[in-house]
Amino acid sequence: MAHICICEQCQLPFDVGFASETRRFCCRPCWRIYVATHKSPRDKRVEITCPICGKPFLTKQDRLNKIKTRICCSVECNIIYKRRHRQEEIEQQFGEPIHDLLCRLYHTEQRPIREVSKIIGVSSRNVFEWFYDLNIPRRERSLAVAMQWTGNDERRRTASKAMRAMIPIDFDERRRNSVNANLVLQQQRGPTSIERIMAAALNDAGIIFEFQFAVGGKFLCDFALPAHLLIVECDGEYWHNTPRQRRQDASKDAYLQACGYTVIRFSDKQIRQDIHSCIQAIKTRLPLQNTDSAGERERDTHCRCWGA
Repeated sequence: MAHICICEQCQLPFDVGFASETRRFCCRPCWRIYVATHKSPRDKRVEITCPICGKPFLTKQDRLNKIKTRICCSVECNIIYKRRHRQEEIEQQFGEPIHDLLCRLYHTEQRPIREVSKIIGVSSRNVFEWFYDLNIPRRERSLAVAMQWTGNDERRRTASKAMRAMIPIDFDERRRNSVNANLVLQQQRGPTSIERIMAAALNDAGIIFEFQFAVGGKFLCDFALPAHLLIVECDGEYWHNTPRQRRQDASKDAYLQACGYTVIRFSDKQIRQDIHSCIQAIKTRLPLQNTDSAGERERDTHCRCWGA
């Protein structure tokens, strides 16, 4: 049985289908017009002044009734107001200015930042912001704290530069150990498919090379011709196209060029589709005596090394 209702906006009858179903509007446009023209008292806007910047702005009366604290004109002003309001509460609780309280806890009693934040009941970030706003100097790190944070590899990653500088760490030795560990991993993993293709082509051309050549104890290169200061890199299409790997490759090339090496990079597509052009590009940077009889004598050694 059809049930007829009257639209509250256009005052026209419309069928809702069932008697138990009631609708106030015949269509969505009528509902939108009614909502725009008949605002509830809760939507009434009043003008107030921002307590931080003093700028007047409009807000809903219902929001003023629900929120007990002051309302600011922007998020930035609201953050500043809450920080000041919390600062006043802390000063009333401890009976001293926030500047004197932080100096007493941090400098006089030598408490860490985390403990200071727990005592006054705020986050460590707010404590750091008060230190910056009130010009409270930071105390110097003790050697014991620096050794605690930089004594192992896990915490050294999160330690600050000042803490790292307090303890003499042989970073060159750490870098060499990292390169050696990477070399062992490369030997266990074995060469990639494009590295095998490049090695076989270099052996066929009689070019003497070294695989996984370490330069300056800092970088490992795919193929190197140390006698001619030439580096050959084989870049995969996926891994070497990421933004992070591109930055690392650019840094590696800059370091190798500063050491006097010439860097040639070949992509996966170039090596697989036109390896002869890659070998020709390498030969153009080599003197003619590189492919002499001595190179032919070394060829069998390289073939055995690559399992040819």
